[in-house]
Amino acid sequence: SVSDTNHRGADAAPLAETSHARSVTATWQTTRQSFKQQTANSQRVINQTILDKWILARVKELTASVGESLDKYDTVQATRVIADYIDDLSTWYLRRSRGRKDEAFFATLREALITTSRVIAPVMPYLSEFLYIELTAGSTGTEYPESVHLSDWPEAEELNGEEKNILRDMNIIREAASIGQAARKQLKIPVRQPLSRLAFSVKN
Repeated sequence: SVSDTNHRGADAAPLAETSHARSVTATWQTTRQSFKQQTANSQRVINQTILDKWILARVKELTASVGESLDKYDTVQATRVIADYIDDLSTWYLRRSRGRKDEAFFATLREALITTSRVIAPVMPYLSEFLYIELTAGSTGTEYPESVHLSDWPEAEELNGEEKNILRDMNIIREAASIGQAARKQLKIPVRQPLSRLAFSVKN
């Protein structure tokens, strides 16, 4: 269970819940703002977008990386991985999904955040419990125990070929976006001003 791993991150909990305040706040706001129209028993649907598949692949990376770090008692690396993931979730997935009201979005986000709450439980016990209760309220069956600290630790899964390709391609897209923003800043072109044309090349 998640509680079985809590001893591994006990010393890091105060650090994680202070030094990573921005990450905590971002996750908190993500949950509060995104589930006003969400039902508790939504299931993953088939018609997922590339963004949906990407964030679930990132969840797999998160689970594997944090689990590996905690097994080595490396709580510093674990919290860094968590912070990077939450930044991806809040500043890329949610911003790119702004305005979406489809079932795939809400089901994917719920799945991602429930797993996130379990992964961060050893180092962010209070935030993880808040997220978990918010996300599983009203759920039926035995899949969700009453507390995140009574839940099983998420099982690490290997990325399949499609997921690896999506992660690689998304890294390229994000790098291109970063370069584009830097060029805008250098040329003093406002972010909201549309460009007539943008081209870039990618080396194999």
